[in-house]
This record gives sequence, C-alpha cells and structure tokens, in this order.
Amino acid sequence: MRLLLSVFLACGLYASDWISIQPDASFKGWTRVPIKPTGKLISPSQWQVAPDGSLICNGSRENGHEFLRYDRELANFALHVEWKFTKIEGETKYNSGVFVRNTADGDTAWYQAQAGPPSNGGYFFYVDTTGKRTTLKSEMPSNPVKDPGEWNTYDIHADGPKIVLTVNGVETSHFDCDRLKGYAGVEAEYYKIEFRHMKLQELP
Repeated sequence: MRLLLSVFLACGLYASDWISIQPDASFKGWTRVPIKPTGKLISPSQWQVAPDGSLICNGSRENGHEFLRYDRELANFALHVEWKFTKIEGETKYNSGVFVRNTADGDTAWYQAQAGPPSNGGYFFYVDTTGKRTTLKSEMPSNPVKDPGEWNTYDIHADGPKIVLTVNGVETSHFDCDRLKGYAGVEAEYYKIEFRHMKLQELP
C-alpha cells in the first residue's frame, strides 16, 4: 500500500487535500472582471467580506455585472460553494451563479451553474461567443434549490470533459465541456447574495 501511494504521488495521480478559497478582506488571489470585458468596473466594489467571513455581493444595479475570479487556472477539481440570496418581498427573479472553466477575462464562451430561485436555478448553462445560451440540465423530478433567504450548496466536479453539478445533495446537471482548463469564480448580477465555505480540491 505504501509503495502504491508513493507511485500515485510521484506520478501526480493523487488528489490534493481540500483547501479553503474563501476570500478574505484583502481579496488576495481574486480579481474583479467586468461582464463583458470591455465594460468598466465601478468603485467602490460591490464585494465585501462580512465579520463572519462570508462573501457578500450587494447586487447594486449601479455597480454592474461582474465575474469575481479565483486566480488559479484549474483542470480537474471538486468545488464546494454555499450561497444564499437576501430575500426581497414580492421579488420572483433573482440572479447569480458559479463559473467554471472560464477564460481569464470571461470573454470567450463561458459555463455557469445558475443560482436563482427554485423556478430558475440549480443547473448549468453555456454561453457561446455569439451570446447564444444553451441550458445543460438533466431531467429532475423536483428542483432541490431552496427559496431565497435559505442556504444552498453547490458541489461541482470536473474530470476531463465531464462536469457534474450536485445541488443540496441531488445531481441536477451534467455535460461534456470542450474546455479542459479554466478559471472558477462567482457572479454579481443585480441581486444581493452571500457565499460561504468555498473550498477546492484539485484532482489528478
């Protein structure tokens, strides 16, 4: 067993430990990217870190649409993210997401696990270079996404071309991804949302 483990480690065939990638107040290792990249970033930032360590996006329309990018390019990985919208009475839409395998500037075709209410969340979609959107979700007997104001868990597993999204313990979306390396991150899209317990495991 020790010999086998040594071979795995020497060949890079052993998964890394889970590491926290939750941003701190310095946002070291994270970069704000406007969507589209030709857009401008507004100051002050709409991203803040709360005293309890959660990442808060204030969702201001004045601050615009953004990709907050984790700055390490990733190939195969497991990513864990928990998120919760601030509930607004009478609101039915809500919008945010978790990106994977994006280009550094978020410009050339991107993949997003949609964060939204049960009526519009819990699946991946793909946007090509022309802006065309393609939904990449499996048939679900019921949507496991919880209502705004409650915490949800997204677990994303990337192994070669295969991407799998599990929402609150239920697999909801899987597809083959043309891009085998890219950048992960979270989205600001006009609604207040919190992210916590963000962690990463790089896989062989």
